[in-house]
Amino acid sequence: MKKLFIILITIISISCNSQTNNLTAYQYQNIKIQNIYLSDILGTGGDSSSLQNLFSDNFTIENGNEPGYWKQFESSSMYCLFQNGVQDEFRNNVTDYQLTNLRIKDDSKTLFINGLIVKIGDNISVLGNVNTMNNPATGEKKVVFRIGSEVIRISYTTITNTITLIEYEFFN
Repeated sequence: MKKLFIILITIISISCNSQTNNLTAYQYQNIKIQNIYLSDILGTGGDSSSLQNLFSDNFTIENGNEPGYWKQFESSSMYCLFQNGVQDEFRNNVTDYQLTNLRIKDDSKTLFINGLIVKIGDNISVLGNVNTMNNPATGEKKVVFRIGSEVIRISYTTITNTITLIEYEFFN
């Protein structure tokens, strides 16, 4: 019975990995959102003025401390969630947030990945031959690019093959 369980876990693991598209370090370093490197967005550490300087969006900013320190930025075209901020005891402020989620919400923002520019509303064929994941409950498929604990998900409808969501997520 134990061997059967191990075999089942191995098959599921291989199946999930074969449905993702692994990125090399070079490919990852060249990811851009609206011509801004992902590393620059990560480098803001959730600092409001730094993020505002990168994007010309008018962000609504919310923050909180439950269950940990977090800061959320939202505009009509994108959403960013920074979490795990660090309390600076001497200055009585929170800094060094980690970007855990970034969502492109409309076609005014682009994603540059693997030498291709992609936006909401594009046909998924712009990505070429990539591995996909199917969600029969919603009628959507996803293309998932990953490196380590970070993923870029591009969701699209199976009826029209139109991209409906572009999202970055960090799993910690």
